[in-house]
Amino acid sequence: MPKFTNIKKTPTTAHKTRIFIDIILLLQNNYYMDSMTVLPLSKFTAITFLSSPETANACRKELEDMLIYHKKVEIDFSDVHVTQGFLTCLFDPLIEKRGLKIFSRLFFANLSDNSEQCIQQIIKNHQKNSVVDA
Repeated sequence: MPKFTNIKKTPTTAHKTRIFIDIILLLQNNYYMDSMTVLPLSKFTAITFLSSPETANACRKELEDMLIYHKKVEIDFSDVHVTQGFLTCLFDPLIEKRGLKIFSRLFFANLSDNSEQCIQQIIKNHQKNSVVDA
Protein backbone atom coordinates (compact mmCIF):
# COMPACT_ATOMS: atom_id res chain seq x y z
CA MET A 1 0.00 0.00 0.00
CA PRO A 2 1.52 3.42 -0.96
CA LYS A 3 2.17 6.06 1.68
CA PHE A 4 0.71 9.49 1.21
CA THR A 5 3.21 11.86 2.76
CA ASN A 6 1.81 15.04 1.29
CA ILE A 7 -1.55 14.87 3.09
CA LYS A 8 -2.07 17.82 5.40
CA LYS A 9 -3.97 17.17 8.54
CA THR A 10 -6.19 20.07 9.43
CA PRO A 11 -7.30 20.60 13.01
CA THR A 12 -10.76 19.32 13.75
CA THR A 13 -13.43 21.49 15.30
CA ALA A 14 -12.91 19.66 18.59
CA HIS A 15 -9.19 20.44 18.44
CA LYS A 16 -9.84 24.12 17.71
CA THR A 17 -12.35 24.23 20.56
CA ARG A 18 -9.79 22.68 22.94
CA ILE A 19 -7.20 25.32 22.00
CA PHE A 20 -9.79 28.06 22.57
CA ILE A 21 -10.70 26.60 25.99
CA ASP A 22 -7.01 26.41 26.94
CA ILE A 23 -6.56 30.09 26.11
CA ILE A 24 -9.65 31.05 28.13
CA LEU A 25 -8.36 29.05 31.10
CA LEU A 26 -4.99 30.76 30.84
CA LEU A 27 -6.65 34.15 30.91
CA GLN A 28 -9.07 33.31 33.71
CA ASN A 29 -6.33 31.96 35.93
CA ASN A 30 -3.98 34.83 35.14
CA TYR A 31 -1.41 32.21 34.21
CA TYR A 32 1.30 33.50 31.93
CA MET A 33 4.34 31.76 30.50
CA ASP A 34 6.74 34.52 31.48
CA SER A 35 6.18 37.62 33.52
CA MET A 36 7.57 39.88 30.77
CA THR A 37 8.60 39.67 27.14
CA VAL A 38 10.01 42.22 24.71
CA LEU A 39 8.64 43.43 21.39
CA PRO A 40 11.49 45.14 19.49
CA LEU A 41 9.96 47.50 16.92
CA SER A 42 13.19 47.37 14.90
CA LYS A 43 12.23 43.90 13.65
CA PHE A 44 9.34 45.41 11.67
CA THR A 45 11.55 47.50 9.40
CA ALA A 46 14.82 47.36 7.50
CA ILE A 47 15.14 51.12 7.91
CA THR A 48 14.86 53.15 11.08
CA PHE A 49 11.53 54.81 10.33
CA LEU A 50 8.09 53.37 11.10
CA SER A 51 5.10 55.20 9.70
CA SER A 52 2.81 52.89 7.72
CA PRO A 53 -0.55 51.75 9.09
CA GLU A 54 0.12 48.27 7.69
CA THR A 55 3.28 47.95 9.77
CA ALA A 56 1.46 49.27 12.84
CA ASN A 57 -1.27 46.66 12.30
CA ALA A 58 1.31 43.85 12.05
CA CYS A 59 3.03 45.13 15.19
CA ARG A 60 -0.30 45.35 17.05
CA LYS A 61 -1.21 41.79 16.05
CA GLU A 62 2.06 40.50 17.48
CA LEU A 63 1.59 42.64 20.59
CA GLU A 64 -1.91 41.22 21.11
CA ASP A 65 -0.54 37.68 20.74
CA MET A 66 2.16 38.43 23.32
CA LEU A 67 -0.41 39.82 25.74
CA ILE A 68 -2.24 36.48 25.71
CA TYR A 69 0.75 34.61 27.07
CA HIS A 70 2.71 37.23 28.98
CA LYS A 71 1.76 39.36 31.94
CA LYS A 72 3.79 42.33 30.72
CA VAL A 73 5.18 43.40 27.37
CA GLU A 74 8.02 45.84 26.92
CA ILE A 75 7.90 47.68 23.60
CA ASP A 76 11.47 48.53 22.63
CA PHE A 77 11.91 51.61 20.46
CA SER A 78 15.68 51.10 19.99
CA ASP A 79 16.98 52.18 16.59
CA VAL A 80 13.59 53.29 15.26
CA HIS A 81 11.72 56.54 14.83
CA VAL A 82 7.95 56.39 14.78
CA THR A 83 5.34 58.84 13.59
CA GLN A 84 2.28 59.96 15.50
CA GLY A 85 0.16 58.19 12.88
CA PHE A 86 2.02 54.92 13.47
CA LEU A 87 1.46 55.17 17.24
CA THR A 88 -2.21 56.02 16.73
CA CYS A 89 -2.70 52.99 14.44
CA LEU A 90 -0.83 50.83 16.95
CA PHE A 91 -2.64 51.86 20.13
CA ASP A 92 -6.14 53.12 19.18
CA PRO A 93 -7.59 49.70 18.23
CA LEU A 94 -5.86 48.12 21.23
CA ILE A 95 -7.47 50.65 23.59
CA GLU A 96 -10.86 50.23 21.89
CA LYS A 97 -10.62 46.47 22.39
CA ARG A 98 -9.06 46.26 25.86
CA GLY A 99 -9.52 49.69 27.43
CA LEU A 100 -6.96 52.03 28.95
CA LYS A 101 -6.10 49.46 31.63
CA ILE A 102 -3.96 47.73 29.01
CA PHE A 103 -1.24 50.31 29.71
CA SER A 104 -0.71 48.75 33.14
CA ARG A 105 0.76 45.77 31.24
CA LEU A 106 2.80 47.76 28.70
CA PHE A 107 6.27 49.13 29.30
CA PHE A 108 8.39 51.22 26.99
CA ALA A 109 12.15 51.13 26.44
CA ASN A 110 14.24 53.69 24.57
CA LEU A 111 11.22 55.89 23.95
CA SER A 112 11.93 59.37 22.59
CA ASP A 113 10.36 62.40 24.26
CA ASN A 114 8.29 63.05 21.14
CA SER A 115 6.94 59.49 21.05
CA GLU A 116 6.16 59.63 24.75
CA GLN A 117 4.17 62.83 24.24
CA CYS A 118 2.26 61.19 21.35
CA ILE A 119 1.35 58.18 23.50
CA GLN A 120 0.26 60.44 26.36
CA GLN A 121 -1.94 62.39 23.90
CA ILE A 122 -3.53 59.16 22.63
CA ILE A 123 -4.32 58.19 26.24
CA LYS A 124 -5.76 61.67 27.01
CA ASN A 125 -7.97 61.50 23.92
CA HIS A 126 -9.41 58.18 25.05
CA GLN A 127 -9.87 59.47 28.61
CA LYS A 128 -11.85 62.44 27.23
CA ASN A 129 -13.96 60.10 25.08
CA SER A 130 -14.63 57.88 28.11
CA VAL A 131 -15.86 60.87 30.12
CA VAL A 132 -18.08 62.07 27.27
CA ASP A 133 -19.56 58.56 26.80
CA ALA A 134 -20.30 58.15 30.51
